[in-house]
Amino acid sequence: MLQDRDIAYFFSHSDHLLPKSKYPQLADDPTNRVLSCKACNTLKGDWDPSAGEQIGDSSRGSLSAEERSTFIAKTRKWLEQLKERNEKQFKLEQTAIKLCLSGNSAAPLQVAAGASGGTPLGNT
Repeated sequence: MLQDRDIAYFFSHSDHLLPKSKYPQLADDPTNRVLSCKACNTLKGDWDPSAGEQIGDSSRGSLSAEERSTFIAKTRKWLEQLKERNEKQFKLEQTAIKLCLSGNSAAPLQVAAGASGGTPLGNT
């Protein structure tokens, strides 16, 4: 999950690849741990990359190398999509704030509503 050595060694967290809330038998297993930056660990939360798949032999209490690799790839893809969505939302909010500060109070709502499907800043 980490792309940079400095982050890995100075700002890393040990994250559970499969959430320990759903897989308590894997909570202490090293095959279910990955280095993660705080932002990715927080974003991931209890998200489950197995998405309901049967996880090998749950009684053995570890992931196979193939399962681990697959779940890391799924998690990375999911986090990239989530970060991209969050970045787009941030840019919309940033634009809205800049427009407010410039004195154009109606424009931010138009900017936000246009990009979020008609509701300001994605609120439903």
